[in-house]
Amino acid sequence: MENYINLNRAFALIPESQEREYQDEWGSFLGSSKEKGWSDVLKKYRCVILAEAGAGKTEEFRQQAFNLMKRGITSFFIRIEDIDSDFDDAFEIGSQQEFSEWLDGSGEAWFFLDSVDEARLANPNAFKKAINRFATSISNAKHRAHIFISSRPYAWRPKEDRSIVDDKLYLPQCHGTKECSVHDGAETENDLSALTVMMLKPLDSDRIKSYCEARDAQSIDSLLEEIERLNLWALAERPFDLENIIDKWQEAGVLGSRIDLFKYNIKSKH
Repeated sequence: MENYINLNRAFALIPESQEREYQDEWGSFLGSSKEKGWSDVLKKYRCVILAEAGAGKTEEFRQQAFNLMKRGITSFFIRIEDIDSDFDDAFEIGSQQEFSEWLDGSGEAWFFLDSVDEARLANPNAFKKAINRFATSISNAKHRAHIFISSRPYAWRPKEDRSIVDDKLYLPQCHGTKECSVHDGAETENDLSALTVMMLKPLDSDRIKSYCEARDAQSIDSLLEEIERLNLWALAERPFDLENIIDKWQEAGVLGSRIDLFKYNIKSKH
């Protein structure tokens, strides 16, 4: 994780009633709810994180799993497409042995499952099959599992995928609180699912500047002025594209036109 740049990424809650609208109108949600950080997100037991391509969701998942592991907290990073084919070898952070020890114990664990869109590239049913296998693997320990799932917005199907997760990994919204209690069968707030959907927010101007500083970019103020002049904020707010912007700037000292930058990005991928 030595190349990771900690930008204290921000998240925003997407209400269940607005998930479909969110897919269609991404921009309208950027400032629609109070920002939350990883310290808030990690408290959740079931959470889907939506982010555009290049937003850094995989890097964030890997780093959080790594950070927890370094603190002695049981955590795992697993690619969803690897779960159904060979779960025992699917752990990229954490191990099968640590997983078995957690199952046999009584403590909690944090699972970062990445990502729905990649899993569905090969098979549209891959996500469902992976969740089925994962749920079977954690068996009776699911109440001790904090599960985070990443996806691009277009790949997350609000109704269908919520049903898949809740069918196999359901926990009540009140799980982990004193409010959870046995009731007489009448529907209460205790019956609501713990599953929440959040967006990984794009980088704001302060985080863009921090990223440039971490990358030792030359003449950062001038670079930011160029980004403003060319109206490149929509690119710069994604770490992947910001990296290319910085590379072009370091190499040439100018960004040129939007077309110049586009050509540079294509060239850098080959």
